[in-house]
Amino acid sequence: MLKLSIVHNIFLNEEDLTLLRSGKDIEVIGVSLPVWSFGMITSEPAEEVFCKYLISNNLEKNQPDTIKTLKDGYKLYLPDYCQKMKLPINPLNLHELSEEDKNKCVMDNNQIFLVKEPNVLNEDNEFIFYEQIHKIKEDRKVRLVTHVVKVSKLKDFFDSLS
Repeated sequence: MLKLSIVHNIFLNEEDLTLLRSGKDIEVIGVSLPVWSFGMITSEPAEEVFCKYLISNNLEKNQPDTIKTLKDGYKLYLPDYCQKMKLPINPLNLHELSEEDKNKCVMDNNQIFLVKEPNVLNEDNEFIFYEQIHKIKEDRKVRLVTHVVKVSKLKDFFDSLS
């Protein structure tokens, strides 16, 4: 089976992170590394391709793909854990929460919710890592496309140079 593996490396500055944490979309330049393979034959060494990334921290409902190919780059939807969440809590299970999580609970329409703030690279050396796999059938041939995404702080990139 013919396979295309694309590794995406994206580094964000503090301004980009602030926008993502507030739920706004950003546009940045990143590097993709596409490698074709068929059995043991590959297109290695792969060439780095600098391209545009539109990054959203608001996964649209009924959005099956977290990565979309655009004419001049990609649109990425960050995983659920990067988004602000409001999780309903059963009052009978409230005692099972940690003290920290209990302090994050709010009451809304007689329902208890645990409110989690977005986790978008809050600590140094953190990164967002996820993958998406597609099977594409074309003229009775199946092709596999794998995207591997790593999003880090720009500071981590500079730290790696020293």
